[in-house]
Amino acid sequence: MLRDLRKTIGIGLISGALSTAGMASAEEVTRSTLSAGSLGAGWYVMGTAMAKEWADEMDNLEVTVTTGGSIININKVAAGGTNLGFTLNPALHDAMDGKGQFEGKADEYQSVRTVFSWPGSVIQLVVLGDSGIESIADLEGKRIAVDAKGGSMINITSAILEEHGVTKDNSDFRFVSARDAADQLRNGHIDAAFWGSAPPYAVVSDIALYKDIRMLEVQDEETAKRITDRLPGAAVVAIDQDVYGENQLNSDPVEAIGFNMSIIAHEEFDEELMYEAVKALFSNLDEFASVSAMTARVTPEGAVFNNAAPLHPGAARYFKEVGVLK
Repeated sequence: MLRDLRKTIGIGLISGALSTAGMASAEEVTRSTLSAGSLGAGWYVMGTAMAKEWADEMDNLEVTVTTGGSIININKVAAGGTNLGFTLNPALHDAMDGKGQFEGKADEYQSVRTVFSWPGSVIQLVVLGDSGIESIADLEGKRIAVDAKGGSMINITSAILEEHGVTKDNSDFRFVSARDAADQLRNGHIDAAFWGSAPPYAVVSDIALYKDIRMLEVQDEETAKRITDRLPGAAVVAIDQDVYGENQLNSDPVEAIGFNMSIIAHEEFDEELMYEAVKALFSNLDEFASVSAMTARVTPEGAVFNNAAPLHPGAARYFKEVGVLK
């Protein structure tokens, strides 16, 4: 059960906690880190809920949520040990294929495994209502928050911008966190900002409380196809024109780019312990779904769909058990 979110869980990582011999005994506690995203952002909230669920349901697993970003998290997991991590599936595709920021390094990431995936992230591109910016192409020469350094959204946001003629050479790309991007946009220090999350996203809602905003969309089907061809697993999704309330100036649904996200682990993370962890989480999915818009998108069926890396054997065992994986 998801009990009091203030409950304290163990901190740290036990050296050698990884076991390849089978089930961890009741006396052995594996302490793991779950690398999420920016403090207070969607991944961090979801990760905290997962950690509390495991603390309530399991005596042999303690999980500490830490900040991070897709690229950082993939690297941590690939290094081995009991680290878990959030990632965007296009970034994980790149790692497994040795492309983009992982150019020529595919061999380093073949040990990464998916725990589960879910359709949860939409790339939201926001400008202030009085900016005079009506389209993505209008961002040429402007100051744009594309993501924090180390975040995989840099590849994604760059692809979206480049397919509209906006590049790091003709514009001013800023590398800041989600919260900093919101503060800078609100205060006029940047002209536009990207966020990857299920809408409504809290930091954008905060801006829309006091400022008129406009969400920018992909300009046409041909451009959308070029973007999705560059980003495996991506698709065009519609965001409601009033998802951020009366201060959102869009008159029609906004065509944006969305894609799956995943929790990942190293292939040597103990199989029995992984099975228990996935079972504990998905056996209490109704309560977990109530935590946020993102957790509400997690389902057993979606967990095994469009994975960017093979399922971890412990996770695969659970999903076969419940009939969503053959």
